[in-house]
Amino acid sequence: MKIILTFPTIITPHGGARVLFEWCYRLKKLGHDVGLFVENGKLQCTWYDLSGITVTADHSAYKHYDCIVIGSPHSIWLQDHIRPHQKCFLFMQMVEEYFRPGNALWKKQCEQFYLSKYPIIHGSRWGEEHCRNLGRTCEIHYIGDGVNIKHFPMINKPKDGKT
Repeated sequence: MKIILTFPTIITPHGGARVLFEWCYRLKKLGHDVGLFVENGKLQCTWYDLSGITVTADHSAYKHYDCIVIGSPHSIWLQDHIRPHQKCFLFMQMVEEYFRPGNALWKKQCEQFYLSKYPIIHGSRWGEEHCRNLGRTCEIHYIGDGVNIKHFPMINKPKDGKT
C-alpha cells in the first residue's frame, strides 16, 4: 500500500514529528511505500534520519497514495480532496489550539480537524475528551506514543514557569 503522512514542519524536533517518523519507518519495514508531505516546504531534517522515506512539498502528492494520514490541523484542507478509493486517518498529538491561544482562525482550523468525519488516532485521553466535548461522534483510536529517550532524553531542569 502507498501511504503518505502529512506534517507542518520537519525542521524542529518535537514529539509529534518523532511519532510520525517512527510510523513511517515501521510501515516501510512492513513493505509499504511511504511518503511524507511537509506543509511548509522545508524538506531538510537534521535531527532525524529520513533516508528511504519520500519527502515532498508537492501539494498534489496525496493523489498518488492509497492512504493519507493527516498529521496536523495544518493539512486539514486535504479532507476535502480524499477520493473514494483512498483511506484517510488523522493523527492527533494534542489539543493543538493550545499552541496559539487567542488565535480564532487557528482554533477554527483545529476544530475542523477534531470534528472531521475521518477516524482519529491519538496518544492522549484528554485530547479525545476534548474532541467528544466539541461534539465528535466519529471513530477515535488510542495508541500510546511511548518515548524514545535517545531523541528525547530525560533531563531534570528548573522550571521557568513559561510552559
